[in-house]
Amino acid sequence: MPPCRPASTPTVASTTAAWTSTVCVSPALADRYRLVAPDCPGFGHSDFPPVDRFDDTFDGYAALMKKFTRAVALRRYALYLQDYGGPVGMRLALAAPERVDALIIQNSNAYLDGLGETLAPLQAYWRDDSPENRQVIRNWFSLEGMRLNYTTGMPAQQIELLSPDTWHLDWAGMSRPGNIECSWTCFTTTARICASTRSSRPISASISRAR
Repeated sequence: MPPCRPASTPTVASTTAAWTSTVCVSPALADRYRLVAPDCPGFGHSDFPPVDRFDDTFDGYAALMKKFTRAVALRRYALYLQDYGGPVGMRLALAAPERVDALIIQNSNAYLDGLGETLAPLQAYWRDDSPENRQVIRNWFSLEGMRLNYTTGMPAQQIELLSPDTWHLDWAGMSRPGNIECSWTCFTTTARICASTRSSRPISASISRAR
């Protein structure tokens, strides 16, 4: 890992669910930026509280990240948003747009329109919380589900180039006792974050107005 740079260095704050998502980009940023990449509860190597003691939703993660940025005195930063960290970072940007210098968005979505056919079963579950629809989603919380998270939509010749370590490491963290229940709550509330983001003023406009 690159060395930690002084607090005066321009900062990139990552709201990806786990610091491992930044492993490939951190060396490229280390000579110019200070990269701050905490794990969200239940992701990476972090612990996770029981579902009755923590709000395992994007709202809850965003509130925790806001406290984190204040605890480590991050006054201004560029936000790196990826996958699950996208809705978290967007919440953070809307809550304190005056602190955000830039948005770096990779493979993340804010609106229902961007979910596509791959997540059609999830949208069916939102409309009808039936046992049948619930079971389809539950099947995604498995080693095979983790693999599909990396390979869906990719040509077979490219899948052969992927390291299986990625989904095996993800599953090792996900399968810890009690963690699937925490992740289930977050995953199945995506509709609320998409809807609430759409009803808000565009994030870029909020940041521009705050600067």
